[in-house]
Parts: sequence; C-alpha cells; structure tokens
Amino acid sequence: MAFAKGLQDDEQAKPSSAGTTRAPEAEPVQKQPIGAQIAILGEAQELFLKGDLDGALELLEQDGTELDAHVLAAQLHKFQTQWKIAQAEHRAKRSISALKALDAVDFLEGQIVSQPSIFRPEIDKKRADMYYLSGVEALGHERFAVAARRFKRALAAVTGYEKATRQLNNLVERASVLAEKAQVTQSSDPSAAREIWGDVLAMTPEGHPLHLQAIRALKK
Repeated sequence: MAFAKGLQDDEQAKPSSAGTTRAPEAEPVQKQPIGAQIAILGEAQELFLKGDLDGALELLEQDGTELDAHVLAAQLHKFQTQWKIAQAEHRAKRSISALKALDAVDFLEGQIVSQPSIFRPEIDKKRADMYYLSGVEALGHERFAVAARRFKRALAAVTGYEKATRQLNNLVERASVLAEKAQVTQSSDPSAAREIWGDVLAMTPEGHPLHLQAIRALKK
C-alpha cells in the first residue's frame, strides 16, 4: 500500500500536460529581403573603399544577414589580418615576408571590390619600398641582374620612385665597366664572359648602346 500510495503521490505530483503553460518559443531570425541584402553588401564595399574596415564588418555581421554577407566578412577579416602583417614586416624591413603579405592583400582587395580602395596607394608604396630594399641587398652581393629587376619592379609599383631610378642610373654606369671586363674575359673564359654580358643586358635599358652590345655578344 505504501508503494502504491507513493506511486499515486508521484502521479499527482506530475504536472498535467493539459494545464502546463509552455514558455514561448524564440522568434526565428527574420531574413532580410534580397534587395536589402544587396544594399548591405554594396554599403559594406563602399565602407571598405573608404578604409572603414570596422564599419564594414559591423554591418555585415548583424543578425539576419545571408551567406554572401558572411563570405564578404570573412574576406575582410583576412584582408585586415594580412594588412597588419604587411605593415609590421615593412616596418621591420623584412622584404620577402612583407612582399608575400602584400601579395595576399592585393589579391583580397580584388576579391572584395572591383576598383582600387583607399589602401591602394599605401600598398603600392610599401611594395616599391620592399622591392627597392631587396634590390639594394642583391646589389651588395653583386647580383647585378637581380638588383636591376627588383629596382624595375619598384618603379612598376610606383611610377617615378626616385631611389629606384637613381639606382638604375648607377647600374648603367657600372655596366660600362662590366662590359670592358667581359671583353677582356671573352677569350680566356667565354662562360664567365657570357654571364657578365647577361648582367650588362639586365642593367641597361633597351636601345642603350651597351644593351645592344650585350645582345650581340650573347648571340655569338
């Protein structure tokens, strides 16, 4: 009896399903209309173009945004990370790692928007700085052809980049000395002479007499 009474008490203690008041279910997040979504993406891209990364991210990461908004937000986060790395490596004058990060930033900018952003001039300037620095390093090891290519890339990043222009002019002057050395070496060591002529070719602009002379020597 006690066991039965216990069961009865338990049964009475159970809440009646009919009388139970359920907690209200959470309202589902309302998805925004397609037109509103497109407007949000466009506004976020405009903020990015102006350099307001935080504002663009805040807009994209609000409740109810669709997958496209989250994809764009992920790209912005990656851009933000790589840009910070590029700035830090540039300050530290680590040219190889800085250029790698700048390449990533360049690629991501193209994924986010179809036109240059406010970041573009600084990206190009940092790229030119790092190519110039790596060119100076190559020049210190007398890797003349490598140095010339890197100075030219600095100029390609920033037209009229003065330090690279000055170094290229200096290389043309040094090329005349190397051309004489190649001529002297030609008979005794043709392989070494050919390597020197390759440097002369890289160090001089097209149409320059030494450039044409190098072409003729390399064709032999």
